[in-house]
Amino acid sequence: MTIAPTRRGRGRPPGAGHATSRLKWIAQVLAWADAFHARRGKWPTRRSGRVDGVAGKTWLAVDNALRRGFRGLPSHTSLSQLLANERNLVHVTGRRLSEPRILAWADAYHQRHGRWPTRRSGPIDDAPDLTWASVQRALYYGYRGLPGGSSLKQLLADERGAPRIRARRLSLTQILAWADAYHARHGKWPTQRSGRVDGVAGTTWSAVNNALRRGFCDLPSSTSLSRLLANERNVVRVSGRRLGVPRILAWADAYHQRHGRWPTRRSGRIDDAPDLTWAAVQRALYCGFRGLPGGSSLEQLLADERGAPRIRARRLSPTQILAWADAYHARHGKWPSRKSGAVEGASDLTWDHVDAALRFARHGLAGGSSLAELLNAERGARKKPKLPPLHVARILAWADAFRARHGRWPSRDSGSIEGVPGETWSKVEAALCFGLRGLDDGGSLGRLLAMRRHAAAPDEE
Repeated sequence: MTIAPTRRGRGRPPGAGHATSRLKWIAQVLAWADAFHARRGKWPTRRSGRVDGVAGKTWLAVDNALRRGFRGLPSHTSLSQLLANERNLVHVTGRRLSEPRILAWADAYHQRHGRWPTRRSGPIDDAPDLTWASVQRALYYGYRGLPGGSSLKQLLADERGAPRIRARRLSLTQILAWADAYHARHGKWPTQRSGRVDGVAGTTWSAVNNALRRGFCDLPSSTSLSRLLANERNVVRVSGRRLGVPRILAWADAYHQRHGRWPTRRSGRIDDAPDLTWAAVQRALYCGFRGLPGGSSLEQLLADERGAPRIRARRLSPTQILAWADAYHARHGKWPSRKSGAVEGASDLTWDHVDAALRFARHGLAGGSSLAELLNAERGARKKPKLPPLHVARILAWADAFRARHGRWPSRDSGSIEGVPGETWSKVEAALCFGLRGLDDGGSLGRLLAMRRHAAAPDEE
C-alpha cells in the first residue's frame, strides 16, 4: 500500500485532498479483503499473512496502519472493525458489544457486590472471556462495534446514576512546586521513575506524568513531566532529543560520505550522535516518536529524498532454511533457535530474522509458522513446552511483587519474572500485544499498568 503524495487542486476546499486519499485507501483495503474472501471463503485477519498480489504487504501491516493512522488512513480503528462496519461481519477480534449488554452485566455485578464495577474489577462474571478493562477500552476507542469516546464510569453515571469517583485535583503550579522542592533536595529534576512525591501521600511522579499525558485530575492533556520541565524550567528533555527529517538526512549524508553507502536500521550507532542508533531512527520514523509524523522508514526516506536504491529483500524458502538448520546441527550438535545469532552462510540474516519471516510472511514465506514449528515438523526437533494461559490478575500480581522488590514498575526489558520459571516480561508484553495465551490483543504491559496501577506508560518519544 504505497501512498504517493497528492497535490491539492486549485479551488479545492482545504483538507479535501487528504480526505480523498483516505477514502481511496479504505476502498483499496476493502478490495483486497473482498478478493481474499472470494478466493478462500473467509475474511482476512491481521494474522492472515501476505496480501495476495501486493508485494511486501501483509495484513498485519494493514491492521497496524488502521490502528495508528499511518499512510493516510484514519486512526483508532482496525482491520476487523473496518470489516465489521463495511461488510457487516461479526468483529473478528471478539464478540460485539452494546451499551444495553454492558449495562446488564453492570446491574448483575451491582446486585452481587453492592457496588458498581470499575475498569479494575477483573473478569466479568457473566462473560468470563472478557474483563471490565477490555470493556473500558472498547467504550473509549470504539472497539467491538461501540461508537467510542465514552468510558465505563461515564456510562454508569449517565444511565444508572452511579457516583463519579473524585480524583485528586492537580495544577501545573502545584506540580512545579513539587519539582522545585525535589530539585532543591536531590540536585536534579524528577522523572517519571523518581518514585514517590515527597510529602504527598499516595502520589508518585509516575502518576503525575500519567495525569499530564492523559489529562487526568483536571490537567491539560497531551503533555508530560519532561515537557513541562523543559518549557517552564528550561530542563533538557529527559525523554531524548527531538528529531526532524533534515537532521536525519544530514546524518545519512555524512554516513554515505564516510562509508560509500547509505545507512540501514542495522548500521549501529550514528557517528554524529553517539547516543542514538539507526534502529532508533527507524522506529521513530515508523511509529511517529520524537516529533516525527510516523508511517515512514529510513529506507523510504532515503529513497524519496536521496534517490537511494531500495533494498531488495532476500527470498527464503523452507528448503533453504532447513539446509541452514542441518548445517548448524552438524556443527553444534543441536538445532538452532531464534536466539542463535547469525546464520552461517547468510551473513545478512540472523535466526531471529528467519523466525520472524516464518511468523509474519516476510521474504516470500507464507507466514503463520515459526522456526521451532518448522524444525519440529520436518526434523522432529523437540518443541518447547507450551506456555500456560495468562490472566490480567496474575500479571498484575507479578508486577506488584516486582515493584515491592525494586521500587519501580516492570517493563518488557526487565528480564525474567522472579519466582516464575520460564516466564519473562518480554513474553508477557508479546502476549498482551498479539492476544496470545488467552489475553485480548492490542494491549501492552505499559498500558495495563497505566490503567490498573496508575503507572505512567513508557515514554516512547
